[in-house]
Amino acid sequence: MRIPDIIKNISLMGGALLVCLLAVEGGLQLVAPAPSPYTHFVWPPGQQKVFRPAPGVMPGVEGESHFTINAAGFRGTPFASGDARRYLVLGGSTTECLFLDDTETWPAVAERTLGPGVKVANVGKSGLNMRDHLMQVGPLLDQYGKLDGVILMAGVNDLLARLAQQDAYDPGFFDTPAGPRVHRKRAFAAIVDPDAEKRRPWYARLQLWKRVERGMAAMKAQREAEEKEVMVQDEAGNAYVRARRQRAATPETDLLPDLGTAVEEFRRNLNRFVDEAEKRHVPVIFVTQASLWRENMAPEEKALLWMGGKGNLRAANVREYYSPGALLRGLTLFNEAMLALCAERQVTCIDVAGVVPKEAGYFYDEVHFNEKGAALVGETVASALRAPSAP
Repeated sequence: MRIPDIIKNISLMGGALLVCLLAVEGGLQLVAPAPSPYTHFVWPPGQQKVFRPAPGVMPGVEGESHFTINAAGFRGTPFASGDARRYLVLGGSTTECLFLDDTETWPAVAERTLGPGVKVANVGKSGLNMRDHLMQVGPLLDQYGKLDGVILMAGVNDLLARLAQQDAYDPGFFDTPAGPRVHRKRAFAAIVDPDAEKRRPWYARLQLWKRVERGMAAMKAQREAEEKEVMVQDEAGNAYVRARRQRAATPETDLLPDLGTAVEEFRRNLNRFVDEAEKRHVPVIFVTQASLWRENMAPEEKALLWMGGKGNLRAANVREYYSPGALLRGLTLFNEAMLALCAERQVTCIDVAGVVPKEAGYFYDEVHFNEKGAALVGETVASALRAPSAP
């Protein structure tokens, strides 16, 4: 083939490819969501996932579970101008309720129980602790506008982080120059500069480019999750099978380290959280953490456990786990610290730990609620919010 013909064919193919790309870009522009008024996202807007837990892995969780993040970056019904009341719920995985359907999480149950016109936005995310929630509270309250309360379930991740870090635990880390940088990255999947879009090169404003960016960001997030002290959740929940197997094969101890500095840091951070909310005139509602942990657990219940190790589970360097009795004693210290602070600061506190029975019928592992447990927590929270003294 002559060189002019080769050049002609290449030009035709290039032109056809360009037309296809322009057509795809045009279609993406038509379906692209309107620019968001929000700047801080705990979850990427529009994220969706379907979980199908394998039989027996998560007792009390049935069928498919749909996990959906709306355009505002939270799980739940979007806010609307006619809302009667709005609540924002922060927390770790026990608030996130990852393997429960959107309609079965305890914030969703609370919203439904409270009745029409009430919105309960869920920004819970696995692994987050009070340091992360301190990074979240100000920006999220600022951007979501008028709220009738900010609800926070916390304590267990602060306990587990202290136990996992062992001698490396630093109660003053959050107040070092590195602290806010580390925890801002953990607290938010994305922070958007409203003027940044205008400064980007033309190609970076194309929807095709943005789709590629989102795909790369998702792969990066997956890699980073594998390095953190939380499990990467698969569709069937097989990560739980592996983690339980490891715990069952590893020695355990009943002796806790001194948790005094960790509990004091937790208390200090709760105080700071209240301060940030009060600056914005948003009432605070704290929620204690329920658990399945207890002394002398039945073998079938103990078989559900996988948490409470010394070290990073993902790095497979856990050589010893704390006993259920030790973990209960530790969590009780954090729950008691929350209840005491609520009394001092006159903050509403919902003692879920005193309501949910320590039975496998309410949990699918040591702290994560199954459908029945989430329903009880949601109804308990809604009942407290209906009380005359509630926000």
